[in-house]
Amino acid sequence: MDRVTEAELMATPKIAGAAGGFVIENGRCAGFPYVVSHFVNTELNSADKLVATADRYLQIGYWEWFALQQHGDVRLSIDATSQAVAKKNITAVTINTAWSMTDISVYINGANNESQAFGLYKIVEDEPTTA
Repeated sequence: MDRVTEAELMATPKIAGAAGGFVIENGRCAGFPYVVSHFVNTELNSADKLVATADRYLQIGYWEWFALQQHGDVRLSIDATSQAVAKKNITAVTINTAWSMTDISVYINGANNESQAFGLYKIVEDEPTTA
């Protein structure tokens, strides 16, 4: 989720009008750990560049079903002497290798190649009511 959504959920009661706490409290959202990221609220435009959108999204994932694996050789490069880094008094460390990321929930319980562990939900505002 983004920071705006996080702030709203920190002030949203679990039960309207009751003293049951808030949706986000003690570093957990509805009892589950969560991460705040600006990467959820982006889309690709025609020039294949990431641009911010006015829409807000909540991404939910059961990360135990996301397999991350390193393959092949690891190439490590350390640069502390080139002009680009020496002038800034830093050391650049680069690690190159091949990675695979697989959603293995698409293979269980007759998932039919659809993720059962991840979802992206658009946050929509309530329609105003008149009394």
